[in-house]
Amino acid sequence: MKEALKKAISNSALDRESVARELSRLVGEEVSYHTVNNWIAEGKNNRRFPLEYTAALVVITGDMGIFESAMGPGMRLMSDSELPFYELGKMVAEEKKRRKQKKAIMDQIEGF
Repeated sequence: MKEALKKAISNSALDRESVARELSRLVGEEVSYHTVNNWIAEGKNNRRFPLEYTAALVVITGDMGIFESAMGPGMRLMSDSELPFYELGKMVAEEKKRRKQKKAIMDQIEGF
């Protein structure tokens, strides 16, 4: 998570102080420049980034990597352009399952 935060903040057009100010505004709690620095500092392993701030930080930095890091290994978000492919795959899988169920019922009927 620390690496994702560091990357998002460093690639942002905003400096850390501006990130802290925007984060404070969006989450409704005071987040200082020092707090932001502590979240990404190598030696500060006891300063954890609150996951409830993730959406706000994504809005501020525009970096979806923060979400993906928060979700853990093997998980990722879909973009709007990827969503139709997921929906189509889901429909195809459901249709395949229904065909199997229909075949099983037809086999039972033919047994009478």
